[in-house]
Amino acid sequence: VSSRHLTLASPWFMRTLTSETSTEAVKDPSNGRYHISARDWDEEAILILLRIFHIRTRQVPATVSLEMLAKIAVLVDYYELAGAEVMERELSGWIAHVRRDPIPSSYNRDLMLWICVSQVFSMSKEFEQATAVAIRESRGHLQTLDLPIHDAVTGMSSIHLRRILSTNFGQPTSSVTDATSLSTLS
Repeated sequence: VSSRHLTLASPWFMRTLTSETSTEAVKDPSNGRYHISARDWDEEAILILLRIFHIRTRQVPATVSLEMLAKIAVLVDYYELAGAEVMERELSGWIAHVRRDPIPSSYNRDLMLWICVSQVFSMSKEFEQATAVAIRESRGHLQTLDLPIHDAVTGMSSIHLRRILSTNFGQPTSSVTDATSLSTLS
């Protein structure tokens, strides 16, 4: 993997690979190369990103599922790639593909994937729609599934969020009696 490609694409990689105090990159004294551990990421998602960075576009899928786009969004968020020019072409196709499916109208795992994807990729219409459903349909605090979802969305109780939604957007405040916990949907 070329550190030059990584540092051009991401401020995170720039900091990590150029800082003498970085704990994420370990320099191998035998060859001078840096090694970064990426054990917690989805292997396919990280491989897709690396192929994009290294201009291996024939090996990059033209479309991805909502699930895979959410896995990529986690990486984009972590590695600070939201504005990376190298990602633009693939992202526009992937986003167009997932937009073909409607946002769920009930509180479930796919709804939380939509919230993550729409937040990370600045899809304001979808973000507003998905968060409104989550607020209206959830019980208690929203479950993030360890996705990078802003604390402002997840930190308040659903009752408080419903009041805000009702006051600001005229949405009904009735609670749903059979909302399913996301922790059982994993």
